[in-house]
Amino acid sequence: LVALLGLNLKKATAQTKVMNFTSNVVSLAVFLYSGNVLLLVGLLMGMGQLIGAYVGSNMVIHKEVKFIRLFFLTMVALTLIKLIYGSYFS
Repeated sequence: LVALLGLNLKKATAQTKVMNFTSNVVSLAVFLYSGNVLLLVGLLMGMGQLIGAYVGSNMVIHKEVKFIRLFFLTMVALTLIKLIYGSYFS
């Protein structure tokens, strides 16, 4: 969203929260329709998402964009390392 739509990091983060919530609601509807819902696991994951969204949105509001960018790029790098490591050593 930053590169393609020219949004600043705060606006892009807010947009991704809305998109993520929408995709979760659609996914829930599909799984409910097919009867493949693990209610306890879903509730725990939902609580984790709420906590993460709360912490993340507060970080975006209260921290500088430079910190958010560094945090984001660090998480992307760690995810890439994990994926590469997992594909070669598992």
